[in-house]
Amino acid sequence: MELNELATREKHEAGAEMQVVNPNTGEKTDFFIMLYVPDCDHMTALQKDHERHSMEVMFGNKEDTRELDIEKAVAAIKSWHGLTEGGSEVKFTKRKAEKLLSESPPIKKQILNFFGNRVNFNSTASKN
Repeated sequence: MELNELATREKHEAGAEMQVVNPNTGEKTDFFIMLYVPDCDHMTALQKDHERHSMEVMFGNKEDTRELDIEKAVAAIKSWHGLTEGGSEVKFTKRKAEKLLSESPPIKKQILNFFGNRVNFNSTASKN
């Protein structure tokens, strides 16, 4: 086994593109979301806070994690393309992402599932 075959940092730094599935039809769309790798510096602190909060929920010290799930999913997004409103491209902003994920929990779940599968970040090909 060659040492360089085990390296993942370069692939991970690029992130990975997820093709969104329409939650109403189950069909793939032309809407793509570029996600940060889970172990990048950007995500590490947020994940620790999320895990801490989840433990508090388990032990009855906090409310549910829905808002934190939205926060984590939004933080995981680097960019997107292919989303339109009234025929015009919708540019990515955190506020627009929060609105989308609040109004469409299945897309939030797609992001969290994709984000949680490390294999998705070992290839530049889009995956679901």
